[in-house]
Amino acid sequence: MKIIIKNCLIVVLLIALSVSAFHVRLNSFENSDKRSIDEFVYYNMAKQMVKDIADYNTIPYGKELTERGRPLPQYFFEPLFKHPPVFTLMAMLSMKAFGVKLVSAGYVSLFLSALMIPMIYLLGFLVYDKRTGLLAALFLWMDPVSIMTSQKVWMDTSIAFFTLLAALFFVLGLKKNDWFFILSAAASGLAANTKYTGILITFTIFLFAITYRRDLFKNSKFNFSLVLPFLLLLPWLLWNFNVYGLESVTDNAEIAGLIKRLAKAAKLIIPIGLLCAATFLLYKKIKRDISNSDEVEIATDRSEETQIKINSKLQQASFVLVFFIFCFLFRGYVINSLRFDFIPFTTWQGGILSNEPAVFYFGRLIEYFLVYILAFVSLLVFQPNEKQISAFIRISAVVILLFFIMWGNFQCRYILSSIAFLILLAANSVYKIFDLVAKIKHFSIRIVLLSAVSTFITYSILKVIYLNLALSYTNDMCYF
Repeated sequence: MKIIIKNCLIVVLLIALSVSAFHVRLNSFENSDKRSIDEFVYYNMAKQMVKDIADYNTIPYGKELTERGRPLPQYFFEPLFKHPPVFTLMAMLSMKAFGVKLVSAGYVSLFLSALMIPMIYLLGFLVYDKRTGLLAALFLWMDPVSIMTSQKVWMDTSIAFFTLLAALFFVLGLKKNDWFFILSAAASGLAANTKYTGILITFTIFLFAITYRRDLFKNSKFNFSLVLPFLLLLPWLLWNFNVYGLESVTDNAEIAGLIKRLAKAAKLIIPIGLLCAATFLLYKKIKRDISNSDEVEIATDRSEETQIKINSKLQQASFVLVFFIFCFLFRGYVINSLRFDFIPFTTWQGGILSNEPAVFYFGRLIEYFLVYILAFVSLLVFQPNEKQISAFIRISAVVILLFFIMWGNFQCRYILSSIAFLILLAANSVYKIFDLVAKIKHFSIRIVLLSAVSTFITYSILKVIYLNLALSYTNDMCYF
């Protein structure tokens, strides 16, 4: 009976969080008097598609803006819009249901962002436990990046939704039934058909499998799930081919832009490669030193004890690395976040944030919500006893973050797909810290540390509530 009551309370809480998220953000959307050009782009295309579903372009709106004297890139006058059509199709369906108006297009992002709250609970429950899932749902409910992005007629919330859905189905495939792998691939295909970068979750799943679960490649459904997202892109690619011919490949602005940006990212790939190589050499050196000094007589015991010592050394080294990273790279961002009255910089002027340093996303997320510190510590600290399925969450966060760091042109909406995974890491870290402190036998030390952790979490929540009221819910920004 107690379990039933607890589960009912969880359902009620998740419904309350989702409904309140939708209505509060809808109110912010309706009370905003400024819109980004992208919002009008998607709105106008969806309005055209209500009359003719094949009318997927920005030519009429481009001509309207040109007549006002606004310079525009060439893709505004192409017969097909540069991104795949899933987001605009959803906006079109919303307009057919609720009327041809801007708020109808806005319902898509608002509704999907609200649905992500129970979804992150389910993923947290499956990977960790109920308490982690609940705390993650609460953190996502108040996360500034999620709020600000969902209040726009932008495709980014849709990509994040389908990415999280693909991750959830993949974990269900691992734990319940392998048919969920197919559903995961379908969700990934929808993410890719919203924007090509939505395919990153499929790459993450492949990377996880080849690193931790090579046995999955013996499963035909899993193998098909790695191909299905690309098959689901074929209708869009064929549509492009029918309109542009071979130029759909040779002159594709998105593909050319991707190649150009990744070429520029080589300067980041080199130091990352060197860091990985240095980590591997450090691991080999620690293993060799411990093996040489170990005097354990029984071979099996020697091997096990040696590995424990290696793991301990690597964990200590990773803590030292994290300390220096926060002292030298993140220090300013942490100080800003600790200031209760600090409001991060936002703007309507494009290009201002494009030349920020590579740590921009890490620093900006810390400034928005202090608990991201715990997520980044979790990413950077070596965790030898981590469950395999937990590693999937970490890999997902890292892959998406690294891709958009290399992409450049920094905008926090781009990394929205990684937010849920980072929040899960942060929520799990909170309970891991509490559990570790609770095991301390010395009463005074235990109370002091528990009080410190509680104060940190309380302050983080109070600060983010203030920031949301002062910034997020105003919906008065485009680049942040």
